[in-house]
Amino acid sequence: METKDLYFYDGYVVKNGELRKYYGDDERKGHYTYPNIAPVITAEAAAREATSITFPEGVKVLDAQLCSHGCLESVSLPDSLEKISESCFNYSRLTEIKLPPNLKKIRQRAFSYTNLTELVIPPSVVELGGSILSGSKAKKLVVSPNAKIPNFLIDQSRVEELRITALQFHEVITESRRRDRKECKEDPDIYCPFGGCTTLQRVWLDDREFDDLSLFEFATKNGCSKRTFNRIFWNTPFHTEISMSRRRRT
Repeated sequence: METKDLYFYDGYVVKNGELRKYYGDDERKGHYTYPNIAPVITAEAAAREATSITFPEGVKVLDAQLCSHGCLESVSLPDSLEKISESCFNYSRLTEIKLPPNLKKIRQRAFSYTNLTELVIPPSVVELGGSILSGSKAKKLVVSPNAKIPNFLIDQSRVEELRITALQFHEVITESRRRDRKECKEDPDIYCPFGGCTTLQRVWLDDREFDDLSLFEFATKNGCSKRTFNRIFWNTPFHTEISMSRRRRT
């Protein structure tokens, strides 16, 4: 059965549970509150000139590039939210964000080129995209312990402190071995889950802090070869032989 668009008197366009258009406000500058009318907010209903946005309870999905504009400075997300789509908040002026406790998916580049100082991903998140902080100012990333580490997690970001679990790090090593043994079609040389971040200084596994040398020693004790370690941390301070040699001398 074909579902037709529904036009409401105050300017909504909803189709298949998606808010496609919203003409309710003549002036969208300043604070903007979306109507509680559909579980999915599409980019077509974006409030491009809003400096702050509130999404109501009941919203489950924020579409790709929905809040991708230079005016947005703050956002309030509902506990019902389950998915933040690709590039949803990129190029916004967000300095902080509190992710809701029921969030399940964050797609790639979701917070790229923002002013976030840190990002804490709740344990509810099980799917995580790569380069989520590329070009942003965030110096700290805390990853959900239940998410699989994606390729190029911190690529082109300014992250200095990365917090993951020992189990997640072990899974990265296992995946790299699998690719080395050619048990999958992916090219092992482009598997760089922590690559591309030139500012990385510290990695936390559970409650233990590692620098480049100590993490290398931890990895090799757990069956990670030097070549694999350097590939995992491609183009980071953890990759360089100079850094390891310098730290050994000190």
